[in-house]
Amino acid sequence: MQTPYRHRRLIRFADCDPAGIVYFPRFFDIFHEAIEDWYREALQIDYWGRLMRGRTGFPAVRAECDYKAPCRLGEALEITVLVERIGGRSLTLRFPAAVGGEPRLEGRITCAITSLDTHRSIAMPSDLRAAYERYYEACRASA
Repeated sequence: MQTPYRHRRLIRFADCDPAGIVYFPRFFDIFHEAIEDWYREALQIDYWGRLMRGRTGFPAVRAECDYKAPCRLGEALEITVLVERIGGRSLTLRFPAAVGGEPRLEGRITCAITSLDTHRSIAMPSDLRAAYERYYEACRASA
């Protein structure tokens, strides 16, 4: 397991506004790309299978971002995925992001754990909690 997990993403034309910098809400889409890949690559969990067959959802219930410097068309953004908090029915992830080692922004998203059948929060399944805790501990050990 690569810890912490780093998602590399080229900034594309579709991400940018007429000023040639990333239109700020696009970062939340990019964070979600990082989450999906993090599940598959770092946690070894089939994110889409969990949603579609397992009927477990991970909706964002809080999202925030601090912007430090603009990201431009053609730059390679590196987003680190860090577990900040593991709750009983939610998970908070932090996303420091940089270009060439220069910090550009930092996001934070809290995802509820829900039943896609009832659309209500559920207790975190034990296998998810174990995967999140392993990742959290591996990140702490590598720091």
